[in-house]
Amino acid sequence: MKLSINKIYSANSKISNKGFTLIELIVSMFIFSIIMTIVTSVFIQSLQMQRKAQNFQRVEENIRFVLESMAKEIRVSEIDSLSPNTCSQEITMDHPSYGRITYRYNSSSDSIERYNNSTSLYERITSNTILIPSFDVCIQGASDGDLKQPRTTIFVSVKSKSEKDDAIINLQTTISQRFISD
Repeated sequence: MKLSINKIYSANSKISNKGFTLIELIVSMFIFSIIMTIVTSVFIQSLQMQRKAQNFQRVEENIRFVLESMAKEIRVSEIDSLSPNTCSQEITMDHPSYGRITYRYNSSSDSIERYNNSTSLYERITSNTILIPSFDVCIQGASDGDLKQPRTTIFVSVKSKSEKDDAIINLQTTISQRFISD
C-alpha cells in the first residue's frame, strides 16, 4: 500500500469553508442591534415608570401628612361656622390647647396655610414640591339644634410641581368631631 505524495498534499491543502461570510456577519450584527435597541427602550421605560411611581408616592405622602395634621386638630376642636352645611376654602375652629386655628387655601401659591397664633401669620403647611389646584371644606352638623354629629369633609386635589413626572391625586376625607352638638 503506497500512498502517493500528491494525494496526501491535496487532502491537507483543501481550504476550509467553516467561517461566516460578510453578509451573514452584517445580518447578525443588524439583528443584534435591533434586539439591543428594544431591550434598552424597555429598560428606559421601566426607569421612567419607577420615577413616576416614586413621585406619585411622594405627593400622596405629603398630602396625607397635611390631612392627618388637620384631622387631629379638627377632631378635638369646635368648628366656628357662620353658615352650616356649606363649603368654603377656609375653616376656623377653637382648639382646647392651641386656641383659635384657621386653615385656608392660598390660590396664589397653590398651597394650604395654617394661621399661627404665636406669630399672627399664615404659614404654609404643604410641601414646596406639591401644588394644590383645589381645596374645599364642607361642614355639616355644626349648627345648634340640628341634632347631627358635627363632621367636616375635606376635598383636595394635589399635583406634583415636577413637569416631567406629573402626578395628580384627588382626595376626600371626612372627620367626625368628638364634640357632640345638642
